[in-house]
Amino acid sequence: MRAFKRALHAAGKLPGNVQDGFLARLDRVRCIGRQLGNGVGVDMDIMLSEFDLSVQARANSRKQEI
Repeated sequence: MRAFKRALHAAGKLPGNVQDGFLARLDRVRCIGRQLGNGVGVDMDIMLSEFDLSVQARANSRKQEI
């Protein structure tokens, strides 16, 4: 779980086109996590949704600055 969270944090620092590919790979990892049970997939779902919300918030704040 910590590695997944660190990977999401690192993804936030990547340029858009590279970030998209990296997030696609992380999404595949998340799907595998669902098969592991014990709430692993659910925790990854939450982390990914929080990441998506933070990316959207940053994008909206940049649009307002323009």
